[in-house]
Amino acid sequence: MNAKTINPYRISKTLAERAAWEEVKKSGLDLVSLNPAFVLGPGLDRAAGASLELVVLLMKGKYPAVPDLSFAVVDARDVADAHVAALTAEGAVGHRFILAGEGLVTIRDMGRWVGEAIPEVRGKMPRFTLPDWLVRAVAKVDKTVAVAVPDLGRRELVSNEAARRVLGVTFRSNQEAVVSAARSV
Repeated sequence: MNAKTINPYRISKTLAERAAWEEVKKSGLDLVSLNPAFVLGPGLDRAAGASLELVVLLMKGKYPAVPDLSFAVVDARDVADAHVAALTAEGAVGHRFILAGEGLVTIRDMGRWVGEAIPEVRGKMPRFTLPDWLVRAVAKVDKTVAVAVPDLGRRELVSNEAARRVLGVTFRSNQEAVVSAARSV
């Protein structure tokens, strides 16, 4: 792992999973590893958690321009389905599963989908993608922006094929996950 190309959040998740697998080897316990992408979808209540906060900020018009970031998304309901399936699915024990919808989503995609679904916030959605050089320049003085720098321009496709095949999860569309998140907040 190279901290210059992987953000600290991803490093922490990777190290935690490695530790879990090492403990399983020692203890003989069973483990199924579920690795959700960026979790969206409807919240459980009116409080926006960390994942929904991006949607809230978009709806408030906080980002007229956004960095060139793309990421896999998964609906919270699909994550719940995968957890239930992992308890009983034949062949799940000892494996890791990526939980994600199809393809990648940009912040501009999110804004477009939210604006189409909720017309009263359409004018608040991002209209421009910031050039990477500008984001890097701002990151030198703003630590919240610096977190995004390793992911600028990165297009990391993931496969949900094992979760679909072994766990039987049918993933909702990325658009449904984003729009349902916006409607819930």
